[in-house]
Amino acid sequence: MKTAMSLAKQFGAIEEPTPEIQAEIKRLSREPYLELEQVKNCHAWMYELVISRMTGLLVGDSRCGKTVTCKAFAHRYSKSRQVKGQRAKPVVYIQIPKNCGSRDFFIKILKALKRPSNGTVSDLRERTLGSLEIHQVEM
Repeated sequence: MKTAMSLAKQFGAIEEPTPEIQAEIKRLSREPYLELEQVKNCHAWMYELVISRMTGLLVGDSRCGKTVTCKAFAHRYSKSRQVKGQRAKPVVYIQIPKNCGSRDFFIKILKALKRPSNGTVSDLRERTLGSLEIHQVEM
């Protein structure tokens, strides 16, 4: 049986990528979406909601990009607010089903924060509020 070193010598050294290939790798490593003007406007609006501690309702036609826009905002905003060593998650994205009761609502939030989601509605409410505070959720 050959050793890993002998196999590596047999194949030779790995060549460094050319500057053109490195530039292409860098280009392909960017965020996988194109930020359109309406997305920028929506993100600005969502940021204003966070700053002013208000809620908003994003309404649009089916398949127009509401979910992708919200997830991208949550990712970008949370990434910009990360503090080393803290469990901060300033924006939490959840999808609420129709006819969602308070129990289901609290469970969705707790699951998004990776917290236990069992107990009475009263327990869930307290755990949700505590978790939102611990994770420094703003939106």
